Amino acid sequence: MSEHKILVENKKQVDAVAARVMRIRFSIFTLIYQKELSNGGAEMKSLCGADCANCQWNSSCTGCSDEKCFIAKYIKIGGKEKYEEFKQTLISEFNSLSIPGMPKVNELYALVGKYVNLEYPIPSGGTVKFLDDNSMYLGNQVECEFGEGRCYGMVAGLDFLLVCEYSENGADPEIVLYLRR
Repeated sequence: MSEHKILVENKKQVDAVAARVMRIRFSIFTLIYQKELSNGGAEMKSLCGADCANCQWNSSCTGCSDEKCFIAKYIKIGGKEKYEEFKQTLISEFNSLSIPGMPKVNELYALVGKYVNLEYPIPSGGTVKFLDDNSMYLGNQVECEFGEGRCYGMVAGLDFLLVCEYSENGADPEIVLYLRR
């Protein structure tokens, strides 16, 4: 067997073991966090720093143990420092879009999908939502520099950036950009 083929086979084995270790680590963290939630009563703790106790949807949210929270998964697997680096990367990506009238963003917040999942009009006269109401995202809102009562909403997941423009309370939303990462 050639030396290259042995190295390739060894790398595949190492990658498989590493993936299994990450799955086990995530499962252990999930079990520990679920136990903390059950012992902590009504107070919901947050790995990312979100104010879950004051969230209007916390009664239906399972918190950081939920599979739909990529933020908690990211922190559990990579740590808080890597999560902060990831947030800074997303902020840089949003700021590099150079969308006219959209000011630079300095922070992204953990937001539940129900809060940011706007209904966008489609040509047939109906509306469509693009996000999952029960998932968590990172996002922010900034006022349009051109005024007129419009805002830009920015939402990010692990694999996408979404920028939309809308009026007060999310009225008349328009997608400005949807970008796969």
